[in-house]
Amino acid sequence: MYRNRYHTYPKTYADFGKSLELAAEYKKLAAAKGWAQGTHWIPMTGEGYEIIGDFDYPDLATYQREGESQEGDPDWAEFWRKVDVVEMTRPPYSELLETLTIG
Repeated sequence: MYRNRYHTYPKTYADFGKSLELAAEYKKLAAAKGWAQGTHWIPMTGEGYEIIGDFDYPDLATYQREGESQEGDPDWAEFWRKVDVVEMTRPPYSELLETLTIG
């Protein structure tokens, strides 16, 4: 399994609220397009506001196929234009994790 983990850091409480609205909008868009809808998390403790999205894929090919289908998709581009206006304390970043098989 592969997990794409995406971290965002809204600057203010208002931006945090906008980010939650965008997360809900993303889930609807992903459902309509057949993309991974993901699970969204917030840290219970820590510094400032953070929203973490985890998106699971059965294999790397599925992850790549979804990314390719998003490129050039007008709805995807419109969604990211909305994300770009939310003020962040630092740039978002993502990780791609792979299941570690032990034993």
